[in-house]
Amino acid sequence: MEVAYATQILLLILTTLNLGVCMAEGLNVTCSEKERNALLSIKHGLVDLSNRFSSWSDEGDCCTWPGVTCNNITGHVMELNLSTPAWSSPYRELSGEISPSLLELKSLILLDLSSNFFVHTPIPSFFGSMENLRYLDLSLSGFKGLIPPQLGNLSNLQHLNLGYNFNPLMDNFNWINFLQGEIPQIISSLQNIKTLDLQGNQLSGALPDSLGQLKHLQVLNLQANSLTGGMPSTLGSLSNLVTLDLSSNLLKGSIKELNFIELSKLKELSLSSTNLVLSVNSSWVPPFQLEYGRLPSVSANVVVLNLANNSISGPISPFLCQRKNATNKLTVLDISNNVLSGSLTWAITNFLAHYHLGYGKCNI
Repeated sequence: MEVAYATQILLLILTTLNLGVCMAEGLNVTCSEKERNALLSIKHGLVDLSNRFSSWSDEGDCCTWPGVTCNNITGHVMELNLSTPAWSSPYRELSGEISPSLLELKSLILLDLSSNFFVHTPIPSFFGSMENLRYLDLSLSGFKGLIPPQLGNLSNLQHLNLGYNFNPLMDNFNWINFLQGEIPQIISSLQNIKTLDLQGNQLSGALPDSLGQLKHLQVLNLQANSLTGGMPSTLGSLSNLVTLDLSSNLLKGSIKELNFIELSKLKELSLSSTNLVLSVNSSWVPPFQLEYGRLPSVSANVVVLNLANNSISGPISPFLCQRKNATNKLTVLDISNNVLSGSLTWAITNFLAHYHLGYGKCNI
């Protein structure tokens, strides 16, 4: 028994020592030749006018190259940041072609191609085959055309930014490109997505009901597109949503209590520059406390409106200030503790029975 016990202890010690050696060796690992060749292929497809990737060569460890981050244990490339830094940087935007050799980087979880010059270039459909990707930023890079449905295959994706796909440095504004078409239904397959930013493009069509299936979504920014139709009630089930921006679209229709029913975490709401109209019951109390928001238009059928303590800013809705042809039924209004501007003098004098404007910046 003692011999057997001693043998077990010895095996445990040897296993521990072996593990320590492996970990120590892992700290000194370098990237594989296959992944280095893939990165070189990516480099050769790009036009790099500022020569920022001059150190990317056949020699040396690719884990030390600018823009490349590797796993300290395995040596596999995990992050590839090819974005162009801030305005003060000496670097110039990348252009050219994006090589399918990206698919050789099997452990890639982050790809950033933002602030570049891929004009007249569709988003490559093969991006949808990078199954481990968690972060994809293609904003401000001039991509055009449709959002490829293959992106819906990225089941691990948590952050997707396709916003403002034009290049602000272009002198000839006839060349400006935007992403177009409808938001693909398959976007609902991104079950781990937390940030979905498609702002500043030419996306059209209705908001898919399937957006309500993105249960982990925290930020939904679709502002400055050409989206039509109403606000789907399914968005009201996004219980983790913190930011919702649908402003500057062609949206119209009524917004009901159901649109906000589970949005208790909502902090930022922008529905300005749309034709959406708030139409709620007199007993409705918002389930959220905003830190930033814009007051939408309000249905003429609303009798009691309580939007207090919500950091709503901007001008007061014209509906609150006038009663045309006696269609306005509002009699009780509480917009205290907001940052609104405009005059309510006429409304207070003529039809508001009860109102509370305290601690706001309203001009009454």
